[in-house]
Amino acid sequence: MFAVTLGVFGYDYPASLDPSLFMAQGATLSDAWQNGWYPAISQKGSLPYMGTLHTGYQRLLALLFLATGGPHPGAAIFLNGVCLVWMPVAVLLLARELWWGVFAKSETPKPKDRTQHAPHVAAALTAVYPTLFYWGRFVLKDVLLTSLFVTAAWVLLRALRRRSVLDVAVFLCLALFCTSVRAYAGLSLAVAAGVYGVALIPRRWVFLATAWVVILVGLVSYTGSLGATLSQLWSSAIYLLPEGSTSTVASLKAMVAGVPRLLLGPYAWVLALRPEEMLNPLYGLYPGMWMLYLVVYAPAAAGLWYAMRTNHLRSIVPVICIAVAAMLFLVSYGGLAMRQRLYLEPFLFCYAGVGWTVGRPARWLAIWYFALFLFATGQLLSL
Repeated sequence: MFAVTLGVFGYDYPASLDPSLFMAQGATLSDAWQNGWYPAISQKGSLPYMGTLHTGYQRLLALLFLATGGPHPGAAIFLNGVCLVWMPVAVLLLARELWWGVFAKSETPKPKDRTQHAPHVAAALTAVYPTLFYWGRFVLKDVLLTSLFVTAAWVLLRALRRRSVLDVAVFLCLALFCTSVRAYAGLSLAVAAGVYGVALIPRRWVFLATAWVVILVGLVSYTGSLGATLSQLWSSAIYLLPEGSTSTVASLKAMVAGVPRLLLGPYAWVLALRPEEMLNPLYGLYPGMWMLYLVVYAPAAAGLWYAMRTNHLRSIVPVICIAVAAMLFLVSYGGLAMRQRLYLEPFLFCYAGVGWTVGRPARWLAIWYFALFLFATGQLLSL
């Protein structure tokens, strides 16, 4: 599929802002390393200094450029291709681990029992998902991040089940690298692991631990260093609030209004309005949004409902990761996260696999198609 995508569209020579910036950063950093200079690139300044903690992708690009003898976008496109080959396998492993013990083979399987095929359906959806292949033709970190994130989530669930020190060590390495590529991706996995651990602890111990944490934070917040840190965190949170929202109610309304954009945007039934979309009508998630609309969202909802009905505790991990990212996307992007949310969509495939096999998808599809038609019609009439 990726070869077909490259054959039809070709790879995108870094001319747009983000790909050209990544190419320049990777090339400058590889030159510095080749000359024996290893700068602290997270500091602010001219290249190779980048002024950001998100330097994992640039470092990997620099290593690729050193290995291939110079900066060329083909090296980054090849890396994306490797990630795309691994992705269906990683989703298959993730789905199997997520539903471990739920769809185990029985000695006397029922006729037409398809529950064992849920992980394979999830892997198949990943293997044909157009958005992954489309973004793979750009010098961007999103395909790499998605591959790393899915692998880290699989290892995390495996570590929670096996209590293996090796699995924990591998997960920490993957999560740290995910954090260096995009901070909230790696941190959301850590939060999910923490919430899962709390769910296993007796409730009274959770209440006591929470009370002590609140008391300690309240006591030490008056110290100079921690007080300044908390002030910076609060200021950063306020800075992310939508522009023009001057009250809590206005901010909440702006976040609620962003929910449809988070799930459906960019709306594939509306003509492109932004300059880059007018030049390229396939920009964004248009190639994959119709697949999400038609064959993923409704079965994923059915799979999630199945998990809720069966008290599937391991679903805490993907649900928390999605919730953390959704909150961030609503606050900072107004819901229109586009490729930034790509790393979360394999979770949807894992639940869609269950929805297609055991979730009675026909009922969910009918309700979803009707609701989507009403929403699209209402929005078109309001334009």
